[in-house]
Amino acid sequence: MFYNRKLLLAIGATITLSTISPIASAKPQRYNYAVVTDSDKLIGESQKQLTKIRVCLTSIAPIIKKNGKLSSETQEKAVAYFTSVDKALENYEKRKFTDTDTQAIATQLIILNKDVIDHLSEALRTNFKDIDSYDIEAIIIKSMTTRSASLEPKDIAQQFINNNKKLEQLEKRAQGLRWYNHLFRAVDNHIVTPCQKHSIVQRTLLAAGAVFLANYMWWHLDHNSFRKQWEPIVGEPLYNTVWGSHMIPPDASQYMPSNPPRQRRMKRSGRTSFLKRSSLPHSTKLPLTKDGKPAGYISKADHFGTTWLRNLSPIGPALTTYVLAHLYNERDLFYPKIKKQMTILKNKLKGGVYHKEAERAAEKAEQVRFSDIFGQHDIKRYLQHLVDYLKDPESADRLGLTPPRGILLIGDTRTGKTFCVNALLGEINDMLESTGQSGKYKMYHLDALMIQTKGIEYWLGLVKQSAPCIVFIDEIDLLYLQRTGANKTLSEFLTAMGDAVSSKDSKKQVIVIAATNRPETLDVALRQPGRFGKELRFEYPNYEDRLIFIKTKLTELSLSADGLDVAKLAKYTESKSYEALNMLIKNAIIKARLRGVVLSQAILDEALDEDIYHIIPNYTKNIPQHELDILTAHFAGQALALHLMDNSVQLAKVTIKQVMTELKEEFMGTHLMNNPDKEEQQRFEYGKVFTCHAHDSISMNSQATKRKLCKMYLAGFIAEELLLGSCSYSCHAEADRHNALTLAKSIAFEGYDVKTMPKHIQIEKYNQALALIEQCKQEVKELLAKNKDSLKRLSDALLEHKTLDRDQVAEVLK
Repeated sequence: MFYNRKLLLAIGATITLSTISPIASAKPQRYNYAVVTDSDKLIGESQKQLTKIRVCLTSIAPIIKKNGKLSSETQEKAVAYFTSVDKALENYEKRKFTDTDTQAIATQLIILNKDVIDHLSEALRTNFKDIDSYDIEAIIIKSMTTRSASLEPKDIAQQFINNNKKLEQLEKRAQGLRWYNHLFRAVDNHIVTPCQKHSIVQRTLLAAGAVFLANYMWWHLDHNSFRKQWEPIVGEPLYNTVWGSHMIPPDASQYMPSNPPRQRRMKRSGRTSFLKRSSLPHSTKLPLTKDGKPAGYISKADHFGTTWLRNLSPIGPALTTYVLAHLYNERDLFYPKIKKQMTILKNKLKGGVYHKEAERAAEKAEQVRFSDIFGQHDIKRYLQHLVDYLKDPESADRLGLTPPRGILLIGDTRTGKTFCVNALLGEINDMLESTGQSGKYKMYHLDALMIQTKGIEYWLGLVKQSAPCIVFIDEIDLLYLQRTGANKTLSEFLTAMGDAVSSKDSKKQVIVIAATNRPETLDVALRQPGRFGKELRFEYPNYEDRLIFIKTKLTELSLSADGLDVAKLAKYTESKSYEALNMLIKNAIIKARLRGVVLSQAILDEALDEDIYHIIPNYTKNIPQHELDILTAHFAGQALALHLMDNSVQLAKVTIKQVMTELKEEFMGTHLMNNPDKEEQQRFEYGKVFTCHAHDSISMNSQATKRKLCKMYLAGFIAEELLLGSCSYSCHAEADRHNALTLAKSIAFEGYDVKTMPKHIQIEKYNQALALIEQCKQEVKELLAKNKDSLKRLSDALLEHKTLDRDQVAEVLK
């Protein structure tokens, strides 16, 4: 390939190529002088700059979403625009350079990087105004038409350096931090945190107090100290004020006034009472030394205390002691509030991700609306009806059309129950603002511990005073609201619920919403009209909702979904929650950032394996070859059988790596019981076949599907016999044979309960199930023997790659 040596030497003098990506490294890469003569590496460095720019786009997208100064329409417009920029840059990276002149290629990349960096910096500076004025396609065309002959090599080299400097500044600005955020973070890291860690403030105050106390005691107790330069000769010590003149040291009289008013009064009356002494005249001048100079700090402090006690005693000190004692007793009330406000202020000053911590500390409900909920159309429709009722409750109450104000949310964990409650609160507040009604709805989030501590009557009584509001009780099943024994909590709950939700005052509406994933543990009386009269059921998202969710999340991060197989992700994440999908995308982006690359399908597949299928990436043991042969033969047989049989249950992925198993719940201490028949649950297992459905399924299989699944479980043992000559039944023997027998019994017993059958019928049906297993074993043996070559290729591929998905298996079997 032809290249311009002057250009390479000029740019090579400014960079040092490293095997570590500058994006992935913690410290910014410094470019010092080195000679680079490899044109491919030179172009690679410029392409890395372009990759870093695309990574910055994913950091800018959250800034747009959290920018309160931008309207929702402008936010969506800006995010969509940056997504198009990312897509255009991705297409530019994929294009093949037809120009053989390395100088021209490097010039194009450097000019393109410069223009894109300048635009992104300007967009951040102007708060994303006039975002449409930038045409990424025009910039790409401009960079492609720029010829290297029009620029000197040293100018291109200098521009490369400037691009790196600007890119570092852009990465910092993409964090969304202001100057005061950086300043406060620096102060917090270098001053506040070390002081808190080593208790510097407390120790300094303690040391200062100890020094002052030692000096004060020395000044008070040592009679000779009155002769020192800093001792007072006008004014009286604290003990003289409290106890009288007989406490004055005998050798101190020479430094006192010859006949002060106080001493004359005390001479006439002997020992003056405390009340009389408090009203005696006294000197208001500051104490002086015997040389007439101002006294030291100890004398001044003593004089201040003396004057204060004389003027205010005895009522002042008594009241002060009373107030301070009560403030100390109420410290548990004020200190948490002060600490909470300080935490909120601290997190706001830090900025960035700490804003979420500030909102969490302020107990702000998440600002979400019904439009942010994916799927759940029936639930949103009912909650919208509730919002419409609260808009004008009097008209509905007059007609007797009051909807239930006790709502029970039922569904598996992480199906969006709490999210829907937050969206309901947001919609109600929007409705109140649009109608000009004063006040906003509040939401009180009660947990089981709060209710068990003070009782539901206390909380609902407190809530009624703050009406209108929403009370949300999460995990209500933890309260054990059942009729077992003297259940005081259930009795109080039934009474309080009836009073709270049956209010006739339209302006004092209290909506009580509870959520649980175990509704069977609640008493039937709680699930009746007048209490929790409406039940809303939540389910995991279907295929279409998962597909829309993944595309939306990628768009919010300014990532184009065109180069990603999002349909595959939606298909392979059956029965997974939105939270699991969100975690998958986040972890994939984290992996891409650590590697210094843009999000790709391969990285998404890795995140899918680790976060959804729970496949451990690397072996923790050095497995011998003969055990690897058993693993590969067993799971290659199962994968091949499932692939060859036309079935509604399809192969998703097969692996021989270590997989985390789902542990069943057990009562505490069961592992200590002497139960020889109970086996300890295995936390990990080697190898697994993952399946999926072509469409959304409710787990209702035909008899043909059950027979095919039974063959799939038996195929592993048959494959070991075909490839290894024998089967040791040491690889998933118990689990696979148990699953096969369960499927065969479901066919043979025809849905009857085994316990209700006579003994001889049970034996007959059980023998039919065993015969069905033998029949399936013969059929799958013929199938695998016919495709033994494919089985061998799949086993070798599984040994090499350790994990194969459906498409890779199909490629191997071609």
